[in-house]
Amino acid sequence: MKKIVNGVLADMTADETTEWEQRQVIDPAVVLAAERARASVAMLQRIEAFTAQFTAGVPAAELASWPTKALHAELVLSGGTSEMIDAEAAALGISAQTVAEQIAVAAAKYTSIIGAVTGMRRKTEAGIAAAETPEQVQVVLDGALQTAQGMAEAMGLTF
Repeated sequence: MKKIVNGVLADMTADETTEWEQRQVIDPAVVLAAERARASVAMLQRIEAFTAQFTAGVPAAELASWPTKALHAELVLSGGTSEMIDAEAAALGISAQTVAEQIAVAAAKYTSIIGAVTGMRRKTEAGIAAAETPEQVQVVLDGALQTAQGMAEAMGLTF
C-alpha cells in the first residue's frame, strides 16, 4: 500500500498496512444502528406521505382543531349547540346539523386510519429494535410496508 510522506508517494510498512486495514473494519453494531435508523426514517416518510392524503392543504391551526371540532360536532348531533360549528355552518351557508354530520363522518374515518397507522408504526419500531442484523431490519420494514399496503387498499386508500 502507498502513503504520502512530505508530498511524496511512499510504500507503507507491513505494520502500517495492517494497522490501516484493521481501522477499516466496520463495527457490526454501528452498521446495525445505521440500518435501524435508516429503516425508521423510511417508515416515517411513508407514514407522512400516506397521512398527507388527508391533511395536505389544511392549515396547521385547522388541523390542530380537528379533535375539538369532533367533540363540538358530537355536541350538536346530541342536540346541543356550538359556536364553532355554527360559525363554520354560517360560512358555508349550510345547517349546523349538516356540518356536524360531515365532521363526525370525517372524524370517525380519520381516527380509524390514524389508529391503524399508529399501531403499525409502533409494531414496526419494536420489530426494528428487536432485529439483530441489517437483513432482519429490512425484512421487518418490507413486511410492515406490505401489511400497510394491504390495510390501505382494504380502506380504499393508497399507501
